Amino acid sequence: MLRLRRMLLDLLPDLSKINETWKSISDLLSQIHAPEPVRSLLASVFLLLIAIVLISALIGFVLSLVQQCKKLWTEVIQPLLYTPEQKFQLRQRKIFARHLELELERLDNEEEWSDQHFTDLEAEVEAEGPTDRKEACQN
Repeated sequence: MLRLRRMLLDLLPDLSKINETWKSISDLLSQIHAPEPVRSLLASVFLLLIAIVLISALIGFVLSLVQQCKKLWTEVIQPLLYTPEQKFQLRQRKIFARHLELELERLDNEEEWSDQHFTDLEAEVEAEGPTDRKEACQN
């Protein structure tokens, strides 16, 4: 739960900075003697922007939570529900994947890949036929 709280706090903007920004804007409007409709409009726009930022932070948090739930389901809960045959297949896939990884590492070490062993190739390509997709489909 603490981890979720920390994630949410990381996503939310710093409210003290928002408050300071609004005070600065309000002071500036007072100094230039802006009419009340302008102040109201700017306050509405500022509140709308804050709402958009908070909503986007909330959406980001929810998506992150959904992603973690999906990961928990696929990596922890779902394997507990596997049949013995599915567990056997999972073990076999892991063994095969590890074998492929080791084989690729072995080939990589044997070949000693280096740019100096290769040469640049140049090629010219000529294409014939219709250049328009509609024309190609009609034929």
